[in-house]
Amino acid sequence: MAKNQKLNEEEILAQAVEIGDAQERDRFLDSVCEGDAEFRGVVESMVIDFFAAGSLLDGLNHIAGTVAGADELPMPVQIDNYKLREKIDEGGMGIVYVADQLAH
Repeated sequence: MAKNQKLNEEEILAQAVEIGDAQERDRFLDSVCEGDAEFRGVVESMVIDFFAAGSLLDGLNHIAGTVAGADELPMPVQIDNYKLREKIDEGGMGIVYVADQLAH
């Protein structure tokens, strides 16, 4: 981490994902990581993972919206590069499925 680094990875991630423009986000990361390439790589990976997770969740929301009124998603269903096979359980934090990761 850069010597003068005042923000941790999570704080930088929270600010970075609010920046809509990718070039502006890159400039922000360059600025807050203060030339520490290793630290910037860690944070940039977190940003990429954040947006990848968002696209996965958007796919699930889209599928759930297409079966409005249904209690369950039709199985199996493919979301991004995952194939959901069956529902395991659900609770206050969400639903857990058995899934297979498909090759890219």
